[in-house]
Order: sequence, then structure tokens, then C-alpha cells
Amino acid sequence: MSPTQLGRGFRQFFQCTPVDHLRRSRLERASRALRETAQPLSDIALEAGYCDQSHMTREFSRRLHLTPAEYRRLLAGRSFRPTE
Repeated sequence: MSPTQLGRGFRQFFQCTPVDHLRRSRLERASRALRETAQPLSDIALEAGYCDQSHMTREFSRRLHLTPAEYRRLLAGRSFRPTE
């Protein structure tokens, strides 16, 4: 199976690209940890699969228009569903 075929199959099944799926999964994992734990942001970033805290902050800002710290303060205890 070629990479192109794999990408097409993935997109048909998940309705998004593999990269978008990975980004969404990381964001969901990080947002859950922000709501449910008091872990430092740097630890959450690494556990969610980001290379560092600044990368996680950029993704949060781009997708949610909030920094991780703002998200933690405003939405602690609520559920999260990222939008595309």
C-alpha cells in the first residue's frame, strides 16, 4: 500500500487527514489534563505529544483562541470537543 492510498483510506474512515487527527488527539489529551490535573503545563505538553510547552500554546491559541493557562482557568471541570 502506498502512502497516498493509506492517506485516502484514512481520510475516508476518519473524515480528516492523519495530521489533523494527530493534532486533534493531542489537543484533546492536553485539554483533559488541564481540566483534571494540576500538572505543570510543560509536563502536560510532553505527555500530550508536543515537543515543548510553546508548541502546545501555539496550537491552543490557533484552534481555541485561548492559551492553555486561560483554558485551565475558564473551563476547568467542563468537557471539551475541538472544532475544525
